[in-house]
Amino acid sequence: MTVNEKVLEYIKKYKMIPRGSSVIVGLSGGADSVCLLFLLYEFKTVLDFSLKAVHVEHGIRGEEAIEDKEFCERLCESLNIELEVFRVDVPGLAKEKGLTLEEAGRIARYEIFEKINADRVAVAHHGMDQAETVLFNLFRGSAVAGIGGMKPVRDKIIRPLLCLTRPEIEVFLSDNKIDYRTDSTNFDNDISRNRIRHGIIPLAEKINKRAVKHINETAEYMREVEAFVKDEAGKRAEKYILKQGNAVYLKLEGFKEENNIIQDYVIRECIKLSAGRLKDITSRHVLSVRELLENTSGKRTELPYDTAVIKSFDRLEFVKRAVMHGKTAEYNEINIAVPDEGCVILPNGEEYKFSFEEHLSMEQVTKGHRYTKWFDYDKILQKPCIRHRQPGDMISIKNGSKKIKDLFIEEKIPYGERDSIFMLCDGNEVVWIPDYRIGEKYKVSENTKTIWKVEKRDNGGEN
Repeated sequence: MTVNEKVLEYIKKYKMIPRGSSVIVGLSGGADSVCLLFLLYEFKTVLDFSLKAVHVEHGIRGEEAIEDKEFCERLCESLNIELEVFRVDVPGLAKEKGLTLEEAGRIARYEIFEKINADRVAVAHHGMDQAETVLFNLFRGSAVAGIGGMKPVRDKIIRPLLCLTRPEIEVFLSDNKIDYRTDSTNFDNDISRNRIRHGIIPLAEKINKRAVKHINETAEYMREVEAFVKDEAGKRAEKYILKQGNAVYLKLEGFKEENNIIQDYVIRECIKLSAGRLKDITSRHVLSVRELLENTSGKRTELPYDTAVIKSFDRLEFVKRAVMHGKTAEYNEINIAVPDEGCVILPNGEEYKFSFEEHLSMEQVTKGHRYTKWFDYDKILQKPCIRHRQPGDMISIKNGSKKIKDLFIEEKIPYGERDSIFMLCDGNEVVWIPDYRIGEKYKVSENTKTIWKVEKRDNGGEN
């Protein structure tokens, strides 16, 4: 089977290019991307798609990078293919985000690919790249998904050359007398993937000359395993995962009895929902979360992307650290002064109505109205307000006072919900926490002279 036939069959196998679609090739000028461009150029009529190219200049290799760009321009002009060129300051991006040049370049390219108006973006990863990826993921500690390597199709990204080896690509270019550029950084062994390519894989091929092929076959099999387990885990995830506001909760009732592999997949889904992505989340991170299952409430573990996981009674809470420390505007900027008489509507739609009441029996006060409370107005010393908790907040109890933090722990309020609870406050003293408690000192008594009535309504409807 020729290279052309092999790649065409692979494209059809994974339904990479629907008829009538627009395809853009990521063209660096190197052997792999040039091979991909020529193959897709050949297939565009038989598969019925339009073809363009994009070149990203990374701002790393100076004159060499300019020559790469000019090569791509000449190549596309000779084939009458439209080329769009982007320039990105990869060194600046790497410094800003604390990344390697390799990682920053990858992020920059894929951000551009996502913005491009095309149905498919074809990138030139081949079988050797796949083997490197699988080994790299294995060495750093990945689950089944990492050992499955790169997917032939991921959203609009397609990889038609995964079925080829690097020697096959070089023979194709040589036989067709096609020129290409060589990136000098491909030989930089300070880059982890190059050490795998130039050091580890040649050793593996001495053990078995088909090592790369076998790694790729294993990756394909592991992708099938991963798809099956992910489907099974997804059926269970709905039972255990709850997302509320800024927090993701993993309910533990029954979860600890699940198979470890199912647990890991559900945990990864929680991390994805909280952190927004799973890249750089390794099996070590998942294990650190799983270890919380047997820990006491309050224990926590740290994850990438400013995310933490806290054991909170019968659940795990996945929250952003900024939210935990009250640094988000949503939590610490809401401080609404309330009138003696009138109404206040909160950002979440809750409505509070305030009024004075002249005649009220103690029987009415004590018989228990969940969302209507009466207070001794003369005990309120500062301008009352509705807000979220702040450091130093206290609530009066019989024979003393209690920190709001301690009260929330006693009430088993999940960590991720505590900063979003609205309270009626008198300075740093809490008058009322709806659904939980009112401050003891503000209760109406036989000696109360001025009775203040507060009603809480939800989205305009009475509770």
